[in-house]
Amino acid sequence: MERKKILLISTGGTIVCRDRGRGLVPVLSGADLLRHVPRVSELCDTSTVDLYRLDSTDMTPVEWQGVASVIHRNYEAYDGFIVTHGTDTLAYASAALSCLMRNSPKPIALTGSQIPMGQRGSDAPDNLLDAFIWVCHPEARGVHIVFAGRVIRGMRARKRHTTDTDAFESVNCPDRATIRSGRVMITPHTAPVRYPAAGLSDKLNTNVALAHLTPGMSPALISRMAEGLDALVVEGVGIGGIPDTLTPILTELADNGLWLVLTSQVPYGTCDFTVYRVGRRIAEACGERVITTRDVPVEATFAAAMWALTQEDFPTAFTRALKGDM
Repeated sequence: MERKKILLISTGGTIVCRDRGRGLVPVLSGADLLRHVPRVSELCDTSTVDLYRLDSTDMTPVEWQGVASVIHRNYEAYDGFIVTHGTDTLAYASAALSCLMRNSPKPIALTGSQIPMGQRGSDAPDNLLDAFIWVCHPEARGVHIVFAGRVIRGMRARKRHTTDTDAFESVNCPDRATIRSGRVMITPHTAPVRYPAAGLSDKLNTNVALAHLTPGMSPALISRMAEGLDALVVEGVGIGGIPDTLTPILTELADNGLWLVLTSQVPYGTCDFTVYRVGRRIAEACGERVITTRDVPVEATFAAAMWALTQEDFPTAFTRALKGDM
């Protein structure tokens, strides 16, 4: 069997960090990472691209578009791709790449670590090796986070713990697979959802913001937040509720052309703005300028909005982004 060719794209994060006396900073290269995991050479042929050396706190949609561009340019030359990335915004990155790489027949795995590569007790070697094991697996396709032996769909991931090495969870969806002692175990009934491919993209509209509603929040704050935006993701409360005091300003913003994407602050369970009057009234007031989600994490909602704004039909594209989940 012909050996697979895998491209490792390094962007920074804890996995490449060293302490230079003023806190952890990203310094290692992709080649440095591979030297710590010699078993990778038994699995496949590898190349590396050192794209960024950033703490993931400083990663933005601009950098995720840069990652997408590298994958696009090299898509035909490689069988799979691995992106090393800091954990703090890894779920946002995986959701963004899931939109930009919708229905990719080739696997794209994102990974990182809670403890720097080479440091005692580091989870980096296992995470990186597992990422390579996954992208070399015959059933691997689409975008996933590979972390702590879990393979999580890119649109379903959320960081759940700041220090635990089992840092990520899959929201309202089982893990695609688990990896133990080098063996991939596919979770039953988790075959990829197959929708017509939208093609690869490297464009996101960054004129999107997230409003986490709090009791007594000022309408003026929402108004200022929405300045210059094309879409506002609104985290309502419970199964789906918007305070009555905020309905007028949200209605005004929608009337002026702003897209409102309604989701819930609660990560688990469904989101349904039709159950209570406090949810229905915003949809009735804003009409076609309102879109609601059901069970995806806010990271995926945010990324889907950025991608859908680059398409001709925002509501249709937004729904397609969420449903085209691998």
